[in-house]
Amino acid sequence: LAWEYPEIMDTVNTLKDWAKIDPRIKLHHGFWNNQDMVTVFKQINGVICTYDINAYRYKSSGLIWMLAFFQKPLVISGECWLSREAGRLNVPLAIDKSLQLSSLLEVKAPNKLSEKYASSLYKSLSEWLLSH
Repeated sequence: LAWEYPEIMDTVNTLKDWAKIDPRIKLHHGFWNNQDMVTVFKQINGVICTYDINAYRYKSSGLIWMLAFFQKPLVISGECWLSREAGRLNVPLAIDKSLQLSSLLEVKAPNKLSEKYASSLYKSLSEWLLSH
């Protein structure tokens, strides 16, 4: 939870409520340094992403490549660039307009990425990740 804009506070509060009920849910507030980010991505089960699908209709996010690299699932609230890119990267994806936690828990394990596509994305990222 890096942002606490007024328009997303209902979602933020829902996530905080879930975290109080379920000890498997851990929320982080703020930004991660490089090592913390790698450590967290190795440990998480997946990501529930509250991005505004209209804002991300034609916009990218490094989050999807991190999820693909670490083979973690994504839950988003609708079709957008992230859902299209998840398909290309074989990132397990659930679309859930209400962002129910059950969707994340039901996502299946990822398939192996297309080597050609993955290598075009991960050449520098892989080297960076392996060095951390």
